Amino acid sequence: MSKHTPGPWRALFSSYAAPEIVGNERRVAMALYEGGSEDREVQHNAHLIAAVPTMYDYIMSRADAGDVDALRILEAIAAAEDTP
Repeated sequence: MSKHTPGPWRALFSSYAAPEIVGNERRVAMALYEGGSEDREVQHNAHLIAAVPTMYDYIMSRADAGDVDALRILEAIAAAEDTP
């Protein structure tokens, strides 16, 4: 069972703070950045982070279908969750 906040997530931007990633009406993460939220790389990174639940669901569906690469990705995720 995954320990992440269920999706969908979305990226929220303001001109004075780091982008926030929000899921189920609560903050999931704040994107790390150098500079302001107007930085295109910061915006792209925030959108990538917000897409994590969708990507995770896809990987799960591929693993359920027997995709060996998807199973390896899930094993790597589980190993990372066990690391303090």
